[in-house]
Amino acid sequence: MTLYLLDANLSPKVGRFLTRQLRLDVFSLQGQHLGQMPDHEVIRMARSTRRVIITLDGDFAEFFHRTERPEIGIIYLDLPNTSRTIPEINRLLELFFRLHAEQIDLEHSLVTITDREVRIEGP
Repeated sequence: MTLYLLDANLSPKVGRFLTRQLRLDVFSLQGQHLGQMPDHEVIRMARSTRRVIITLDGDFAEFFHRTERPEIGIIYLDLPNTSRTIPEINRLLELFFRLHAEQIDLEHSLVTITDREVRIEGP
């Protein structure tokens, strides 16, 4: 079972939605009052707990690209501000997990979700 770490730029409500609707194991940084954690600490935590990061922060996608073997999974929501609402984020993540997630090695891939497509990079 894949575990997830919800970055601080996403509401704990998204984590609760993913847990309740899709039965995913989601650890929310905001929900645990860890919202000020720097990106490198988020990456360290994700690696040590074997969790895939779900984020709105493009810095994580850049980290994946510039690291030779990142050994981490990242789901990056590359969305315009108008789509960065909890209902829209929940809708896009639900579609992704129901239609795509099972075919992807999420623990070693960068998944970029836009309001138009899903792109996968990795093994």
